[in-house]
Amino acid sequence: MPSTLQVWCEALMEACWLAAAVTIPLFFDISSVQVFEPDKMFVLKFLAVLAGAARLLKWIDARRSKLEPALEAALEGRRLKLALVVAVLALAASYTVSSIFSIMPAQSWWGL
Repeated sequence: MPSTLQVWCEALMEACWLAAAVTIPLFFDISSVQVFEPDKMFVLKFLAVLAGAARLLKWIDARRSKLEPALEAALEGRRLKLALVVAVLALAASYTVSSIFSIMPAQSWWGL
């Protein structure tokens, strides 16, 4: 059963992604030349760091409250390794697809 701190951390993480989904499009300006505006980047980075800190706090609290920390640590390590592998594979796939469908695929792939 999750503790009160874990419930609050989950609520904060949920609020962060919802706030990002609502506020980031508000910074869109059709007359602006810049696509990546500093205000938009700051808000998104701030919300991402806040959600990451809440996730880290939730993980620390969950780890402390477990009865068998060795087993939970081994499972969490496996989950983290799997998450890292999935993230790297997704990034590699997106780079490959964007290189294949770019205007100059050879230059995009080889960097010439």
